[in-house]
Amino acid sequence: MLDSVLPLFRRSWEGRSLTRISLFLPLYVLLKQELDQLRHELALAEARIATLEKMEQGEAKNFNTPDCDLSESQLLGRQMCREETQRRAALRLARVTSAQSDVASKVGRGSVEGSSYNFTTGKPVKTEVIVARGVVSSPMLASFEIIPMASASSPLFVFTDETVNGLYGDAFVQGFEDMGYVIHKIVLPDGEDAKTLEVYAKLADHVLSIGIDKSTVLISLGGGAVANVCGFIASTLHRGIGLIHFPTTLLAQCDASISHKQAVNAPHGKNLVGSYYAPIRIIVDTDVLQTLEDWLLPDGMGEIVKHALCQDV
Repeated sequence: MLDSVLPLFRRSWEGRSLTRISLFLPLYVLLKQELDQLRHELALAEARIATLEKMEQGEAKNFNTPDCDLSESQLLGRQMCREETQRRAALRLARVTSAQSDVASKVGRGSVEGSSYNFTTGKPVKTEVIVARGVVSSPMLASFEIIPMASASSPLFVFTDETVNGLYGDAFVQGFEDMGYVIHKIVLPDGEDAKTLEVYAKLADHVLSIGIDKSTVLISLGGGAVANVCGFIASTLHRGIGLIHFPTTLLAQCDASISHKQAVNAPHGKNLVGSYYAPIRIIVDTDVLQTLEDWLLPDGMGEIVKHALCQDV
């Protein structure tokens, strides 16, 4: 449209005085700038369409040289590269499909019902909180999804401490293995000894050495210290991977794990290195409180009273 308008302006200037031309000149400049911008955007769109068409036809996006400019041996090498890429994609799809089918046949078949709650922090970041009994000692009993189906073929990691591992670790891991997951267990020292930068670096390197992908989920099974270490690692690997909390202390069930705060301690103080990172879900199994030492119950009850008072003002 602008291409047809501009010649009209040019013709209207012929034989006009400089005064009248000066009146049209600012409008002409604006229209010319708009036209140049639209032409630039059109060129970008056409280039993008061409790239997508090449990708759809099987050409790798990093191949800047067209096939017609390659020698016979170069063309053969490129074709082998394309075939290998397609083969790996097909194997990945088959592996994921098989794993999802196997896990789907076993997930949510148990008899234990859970009460589900949600809380929202900030902009649309929602974490599901599920309260259920008996799922820590036997995850297969859950009638709800624990691990997202998209992670069925991805490696999972359970972070726990020495005490909780002795009580529930083996049964917890075995339950997920029985459902078809590939899961690794990492045992941390008890308490705040686990919340150091040195432990974080060692564990992050250990997880990466075993191997993860973008759909990997880290699971914390323990109190606040375990949740913090596990959560901070999850928030930093691959710029954020899946995170699920199974808090095992009353304090963690009402406060430490029911948040998006993940942190470790630094030499200068407590929780100085961390992030705000949302878990996929938090599963609160109240049965585990039966093995909690009596002196730890007032810690949690004090936090419950504090929340009640703060929310009642």
